[in-house]
Amino acid sequence: MNRRGPSTFIALVVAAVAALAAWQMHADAEALSSRGLGATGVVVDVWFSKTMHVEVRYAPHDGPEVVAQVDTAGWTPSVGDQVPVLYDPLAPEDRVVDARLGPDGTGAWIGGSISALCLVLAALTWTRRIDWERVRR
Repeated sequence: MNRRGPSTFIALVVAAVAALAAWQMHADAEALSSRGLGATGVVVDVWFSKTMHVEVRYAPHDGPEVVAQVDTAGWTPSVGDQVPVLYDPLAPEDRVVDARLGPDGTGAWIGGSISALCLVLAALTWTRRIDWERVRR
């Protein structure tokens, strides 16, 4: 017996999460492209977990100083280094990137692709083109 419900449901949930992540990444890149402003920030902290994390303090043009986490352009900065940043004036703490990287929509394409793949898998399991019971045997 082919139990299509659980695998279809899981594929749909993963598709929805990937689509939401892709939409958010696209919205961030679009906001930085359309209204992003430049500033010079100073690295205040660098630490490693699985990836490198860099915190930068900078002063937006119309507000108080902000400390934000920034992805760097392929180099390991030291505390005190100056970094050019591009930020969204409507969300200066949340939407900020190293200006040398610029707004990047690659994550949106990857998330959208994962979402589309999961939708295809959901359709194939729902129509029983893929039978997970038969695959396991």
